[in-house]
Amino acid sequence: MQSRSALPLLALMLTAGLTACVTLPSTSLTSTQKTESAPAYAERFTLTARVSVRVGEKLDTVKLDWTRTPPDEMIKIFTPFGSQVAEITATRDGATVKNASGTQSAATIADITAAAFGVSIDTAMLARWVQGRSLNSATSFAVFPESGNALPWQVEAENFRVIDGARVASRVTAISGDTVVKVVIDEFRAR
Repeated sequence: MQSRSALPLLALMLTAGLTACVTLPSTSLTSTQKTESAPAYAERFTLTARVSVRVGEKLDTVKLDWTRTPPDEMIKIFTPFGSQVAEITATRDGATVKNASGTQSAATIADITAAAFGVSIDTAMLARWVQGRSLNSATSFAVFPESGNALPWQVEAENFRVIDGARVASRVTAISGDTVVKVVIDEFRAR
């Protein structure tokens, strides 16, 4: 379904939920509203992040703007220098990637990442990781089995803040086999 020339672009797409190794000071996260009550899960949000994806010896880093309003999603992927290289959209009808090579379609964003990397990345799963859902300890470490993958994801989320009523990590690291995805969240807004 995906051509080899689309792999670097799709690597950037995978980063659509996870980012670079540099942690930001807590003040860099923006918030239009903070709350002292128990944080809610934000199903709908916009997120800006820096992402690195290492598969074996290959490393890609990108910046992404992700708008999630299920069932619709849009992920704009940029080089570290700010040039847009791709746009991924998803609806009930499927997912589409637009880049310099053209437009490619799949049933889901997870299918696009599976074709690009051999590892399926589900954006619903990424949304949970960013908000620390299903993490099982004070250190925020958890192992998530991924249907269709032989290996589970080991996830660590760090430096949580309450932003727009949602609990949001400043940094997420996810590892599955030789795939390491790191995300640094620069901005989060619940919608």
